[in-house]
Amino acid sequence: VPAIKPAGILSRNKNIGLFATNKTVSQAYTQNLIDSFASGCTVKKFAMPEIVSFVEHSIFTASREEITRMITPAADFFKANGTDTIILGCTHFTYLEETFREIMGPGISIVDSREGVGKRTLSLLIGKKPSECSGENLFFTTSEEKKPENYRFIRDYFGLEPGGEI
Repeated sequence: VPAIKPAGILSRNKNIGLFATNKTVSQAYTQNLIDSFASGCTVKKFAMPEIVSFVEHSIFTASREEITRMITPAADFFKANGTDTIILGCTHFTYLEETFREIMGPGISIVDSREGVGKRTLSLLIGKKPSECSGENLFFTTSEEKKPENYRFIRDYFGLEPGGEI
């Protein structure tokens, strides 16, 4: 869920950028969020589906230059459109935040849905039986489209045990 509501509140010039996947950019749900929480704003959408694969397979081994090269088209788009607030509309994109802030420069706000996704995840896990959620450092996936084993690199990188799908 892209953080459209906080972006609408935070934006000073009411010109917001949404950096997300094709699905997020094109779905009616996203437009409904814009209509409900940022109706007085212009929201420029930019999709980069290849970044999901980049984050899943390369982010922890990529150089700063490779990361910069990957996200420069999005940064250039948002700069050209005068956005003052950018939404990282995919949880994968949060790994790019630091580099994205450097490229965009001061005066640009970047928001994401980390906190909201975290709270929702915890609410789904509360009440689970210990046999369903054993261990302290578990890795859960939320996608029905991808198998948990596709995330093995990230899980192993952080030393997490498979927790299953939520």
